[in-house]
Amino acid sequence: MGGGLSVSYNINTSNYLGSNSLSVRHSRALIVDKLFADFYYRNLKYTYSNNDHASVQNYYGASFSYNITRKLMFSVSGELSDFNHENNYRIYTKIVKRFYAKRK
Repeated sequence: MGGGLSVSYNINTSNYLGSNSLSVRHSRALIVDKLFADFYYRNLKYTYSNNDHASVQNYYGASFSYNITRKLMFSVSGELSDFNHENNYRIYTKIVKRFYAKRK
């Protein structure tokens, strides 16, 4: 399969809210030193102390980044979240310009 796989699980509890979060991410280079991809899934479950009903939210996403030059990178990311039969879509773009200081 290649690339890297990460899995994380988190539990938070407070006076009014409990949450469980499960996240799975796969990252890999599609073209060595040029094109990279991330794919992820995240599941969040919220339980409020004054409400017995748990809220569940799912996120599905992908990100692609391309190194145009050693100092210039372009990336685009997309995410779908579903919550209570409502779907939300997000698309992000980013350009990163790196500046290197001269070494003495």
